[in-house]
Amino acid sequence: METNKVKKQRCTLPLAALILSLLWLGFYLLFRDNKAVMSAICKGVVRPFHHAASLVAERLPFSLAEGLCYLLLPLALYLLLRLFRHRKDHQALLRDVLTLAALPALVGAAFTLLWGVYYYAPGFVEESGLADEPVSTQELYAVTKHFIGLCNAYGEQVERDENGEFTIDRDEIFAGSATLYENVSKVLPISNEPAVHCKGVGRLLSYGMSKTGFTGFFCPYTGESNVNTHMPDLMLPATIGHELAHQRGVAREDYANFVGILASLESGELDYCYSAAVMGYVYLGNALYKADYEGWKELYGTISPAVRCDLNAHNAYWQQFDGKAEEVSDKLYEKLLETVGESRGMASYGACVDLLVQWYR
Repeated sequence: METNKVKKQRCTLPLAALILSLLWLGFYLLFRDNKAVMSAICKGVVRPFHHAASLVAERLPFSLAEGLCYLLLPLALYLLLRLFRHRKDHQALLRDVLTLAALPALVGAAFTLLWGVYYYAPGFVEESGLADEPVSTQELYAVTKHFIGLCNAYGEQVERDENGEFTIDRDEIFAGSATLYENVSKVLPISNEPAVHCKGVGRLLSYGMSKTGFTGFFCPYTGESNVNTHMPDLMLPATIGHELAHQRGVAREDYANFVGILASLESGELDYCYSAAVMGYVYLGNALYKADYEGWKELYGTISPAVRCDLNAHNAYWQQFDGKAEEVSDKLYEKLLETVGESRGMASYGACVDLLVQWYR
């Protein structure tokens, strides 16, 4: 039997974690608009942590972040069962309630510390000298045309399967991800460190990600970039580029899209170049469709049959997952983005168009 003194001591840790989490959250809300403070935290705490954590996770043959995902449900069930078991032991019940309160507070506080501060510190655009501002329809047309040219050129050189669809050696793609940022780091203020690999998550979690519309994620708790391995080959290399941009401190989705596309194109690796060219076209083409339908229609007619085959197969894959799960997931993720300062929410994924046009015009 535990003594009252031991039971009280066991309440101390979750209580301390809860208090520290709330103190940090209060500090974050008070000072998040102070760029100097957020910048100091990014440079002094967050970047060193992600660098060190990614090097540790790199030694593991699996995604540590994926492992944490699988632990969430059993942990929640275990804590709930403890509540039921200790319902008549007030001291133990208090400890369990404090633990249940402390865990989400700690996870949330760590998220704002290891990810949220990026949104309020000077970011990629300020450091690069590029401006996130609207561009003209004529410029959008010209750069879209340029990307279609890239798609057609690379599309003739890549490997294709018996159905004529783009195919890759996934082991080679993941193996090459560690050096993907070597070239782009020479033209943009993006670090090539840490030179670690992006990780593919298992089929079960990947299928769940496809079901909810996710192609990848960066885990701020482990410093790992992760991608969905259930999705088709077409966008996998470019998605790796996107997630590795997050790993290098490019938090906003629109900027990570731009950086990931540019890193892949600058890498000189054929599969990465083709995937990034197609991803760039998709964003640019969607924007041109809304701004100048006739111009979009004219350019669409110049896309090669091989590239159209890849786009059709890619769209067919994602259309099978259209439904309530993706709709709910989009809304939840949009709210999450908004809580850390991504005011454009999910729409921010299309804002890389302005940066692509500015870079290539």
